Amino acid sequence: MPKLTDTQLVILNAAVGRDSKAVLPLPKSLKVNKGAATSVLNALLTKGLIEEQPTKLRAGVWRQDQIGQRYLLTITDTGMATLDSGPASTIKKPPAASAKNRTQTQRGTEQGKPVNEGAANKRPTGKLATILGLLQRSKGAPLVELEKATGWQPHSVRAAMTGLRKRDIVIQREKQNGVTRYRVATA
Repeated sequence: MPKLTDTQLVILNAAVGRDSKAVLPLPKSLKVNKGAATSVLNALLTKGLIEEQPTKLRAGVWRQDQIGQRYLLTITDTGMATLDSGPASTIKKPPAASAKNRTQTQRGTEQGKPVNEGAANKRPTGKLATILGLLQRSKGAPLVELEKATGWQPHSVRAAMTGLRKRDIVIQREKQNGVTRYRVATA
């Protein structure tokens, strides 16, 4: 089954509910602009879940070619089979608060302290720990080295350093020979 976004699922489910199996007009519950809607519909066309069919109708027209032929979009058998193929395709309303979250909140409130107390003081793990290790060296590390170590893009590395700063880790930025280096400040 192709991976579908929530928007794509809403569109396909609406089409299945129509006698004509027409995709357009889009459901009013979708709050997408024209460009985003076109992108979503083109993705569904590419996946073969919807198709263009010639029509003489004026309502629900997808496009009109140079000679005036109108086309509408309809859901294909593949699209209907995709919706029927499994529980992942059913649309569910997300719960307001899960039972686990409610239990944690109640437990935290009963004990008189916030549930996430001490979360900022936990030692980083994974790629964040890799970044911290490189920053703790005496010479620190340039952004390029941090990118290579994590496989992240520059903005993601900078965001991770911001996360470290929020954990009260002081990170200094120094420019040496035209290269900016970052390191953890020594006390």
